Order: sequence, then C-alpha cells, then structure tokens
Amino acid sequence: MVAMSGNIDVEGKVYGNVTAMAGNIRLHSGSLVTGNVTAIAGAIEREDSASISGRITSRQEIRDMGDSRYHYNPYPFPYDYRYNFHYPSPWKRFSGWLLSLLGLLTLTAASVAVFPDKLKNMKNGMEAEPLRQLGIGLLGWVVLPVVLLALTITIIGIPVVFLLLLCLPIIVIIGFVVMAMFAGQQLDKAFGDRWPRFMDDRPIIQALKGMLLIWIIKAIPLAGWLVWPLAALFGMGTALATRFGTNRPWFKSKNGENRTEANTTALPDTVDTAQPEEPCRPDGTEEQSPAETAEGREINDHGKEE
Repeated sequence: MVAMSGNIDVEGKVYGNVTAMAGNIRLHSGSLVTGNVTAIAGAIEREDSASISGRITSRQEIRDMGDSRYHYNPYPFPYDYRYNFHYPSPWKRFSGWLLSLLGLLTLTAASVAVFPDKLKNMKNGMEAEPLRQLGIGLLGWVVLPVVLLALTITIIGIPVVFLLLLCLPIIVIIGFVVMAMFAGQQLDKAFGDRWPRFMDDRPIIQALKGMLLIWIIKAIPLAGWLVWPLAALFGMGTALATRFGTNRPWFKSKNGENRTEANTTALPDTVDTAQPEEPCRPDGTEEQSPAETAEGREINDHGKEE
C-alpha cells in the first residue's frame, strides 16, 4: 500500500508494506501490517493493539496512541528506525562551494601550464564555431553509449570500455577549462584597462578569472544547472573537433597522400643556369677574347674596308 501526498489509515489487515510519501500513517487498534511501515516526510501514529511485523521508519516522530502491543512479530526486526535528514547550514554550503572552487582553480592552472597550446587551440575552435562544437559534443555523447555497448559485446573491447569511462571526467574538466579561458578572454575585452595590474592577459590568468566567473554563475539557482551540461558538451565537442587540441585529422586521407606524391614526381629537375667561369691565365689576368686583342681589331677593320 502506497500513498503519495496523502494519509493512510489502517484499520484492518495489510499483507505487505505500508508507505506514505508526504503524508501520515495511522495504525488503528486491532490493525495488522505484516511488512514494513514507512512514512517519508510524515509521521506515524499507533493506537492500542496495533501489530506490525516489519520495521517502522519515519523521518518525523513516531507517536504511540495508547498501549501498543505487538501480537504478531515473527521477524527479528528492530522496534523502530528513525532517520533524520538535515539540510546543511549556509556556512557549510559556502565552505563546500569555496573548496570546490579552490580545487578547480588549482586544476585549471596546472592544465593550462602543462598544455597551453592545445587548450588554446581548443578555445579558439570554440570561439570560432561555438554551435558546431556543441553539435559535435551532443553527437559524441549520443554515440558514446552505442560504442561502449558494442565494445562490451565483443568482450575483447572491455578494457577499452573501462579506459573510456575513466576518460569521461577528463572530458568534463577539459570543457570547464576551455570555457574558463574563453570567459576570461571576454572579461578582458569587456573591461579593458579597468582591471588591476596583476590581472594581465596571460592564458593562465584568463583561465583563472573565467573559472571564478563560471563558478559564481553555478551558484545561481536557476542558471547554475546549465554549467555542467555545457562543460560536458564543449569538452566533448572541442576534443573531437580539434583532436584534443592538435588540429590534426583523426584519419589520414589516401587521396591527399596520392596528390602529394603526384606533385612531387611532377616537379622538374633543377637546371643549373650558372654561367661557366672564364679561364684565367697563370699570371692572374683573365683571358681576352679574340675580338678584344689587337690582332682581332685589325682583322675586323680590314674586313670592314673590304
């Protein structure tokens, strides 16, 4: 027996469990429940001679309305079980938010310091074509379960499945870092010279500023839930589109290789167009042509007179 947003009154026998969500349970005198009695966001009231065979669970109080006795209890369950859920205090929530921010800032600084060029290429890709990156990321997350299932069926690919599952958090972290670098760059463009001097335009500083902005947005009740999906989509999209920042194709094109070979074979051989050096005499003077010698000039003059 289950009731949602309503109360339950048990006056007879219930062979099974009795559960009320956002409601109270009242066990009248002479009633019998052979299973568990559970009240979520509600109270349990028991009258005289109410018999319960299972466990009693309630977040709120369990009130005895008179002398309640257990006439039928073949199972050695505890008499009752209370659970209390308290929302964390504002200070604890702020402490958790601050610790998470410090961890992300440390991870962001380490990532940008180790892989500056690759992350910059991924950020440039997201900046140039954000919608394309989102589409590729969405397609990647849709195809991923199919790929994992196919690898699991082959049995041989089970180690690859575990490896891919371990890489999924890295994909989300990449999305956070790339979004942080883009957000920091946009902050610098928006504010210009109004930032303090220690906030320069280096990629690592831009990433830290962007991560701080993203984490502040995440704390907003209505808009904060978008941060994680966007990080997952941009992480997957930029990783697939740029091959993790290398800007290399995933598969080599045979046509491209053939064109390269054809262009290489079609190139003509280089021709040595250098003029031959004129021979020199032993004394170091250059040898003159016959036309430049005195005998040559006389012969030429004689030819012109004829």
